[in-house]
Amino acid sequence: MELTGLVLMSVGAVMYGILPLFADLNKTHATNPQWPPHARFHVVNQVLTGFLIAVISLYLIWLPVGEARTSVALALVLGLSVIGGFFASMVFRNFYGGALGDKRGGIAKYRNLDLNAVSFGLSGLLLLSGWGLTL
Repeated sequence: MELTGLVLMSVGAVMYGILPLFADLNKTHATNPQWPPHARFHVVNQVLTGFLIAVISLYLIWLPVGEARTSVALALVLGLSVIGGFFASMVFRNFYGGALGDKRGGIAKYRNLDLNAVSFGLSGLLLLSGWGLTL
């Protein structure tokens, strides 16, 4: 398998699975006293699910189960599922009253770009680019 592709996919997995641990498991999200307890539960559930999927994906990338191409493709699909969930939530946020951020905390914007969307988008590009290099 092409090493560069595996590294790119690994960086993408870290971005969608490890970075949210630091971005969301803190006073702006998981322990934010202004959030209802059930909302805090859901953010922790979502972050830990993404983390565990990233760990499984990294395992599949570096220690393939069965045929290497199949394991890497499964890691891609798992990662894109996490990223797809983020973007689906973003697209449909007006239907459920959601927002990408608020004035009381959360991930800052940079030049009017939501850094969560940038990070998840870049993670998806790394996964797809890396996978393409392994073909």
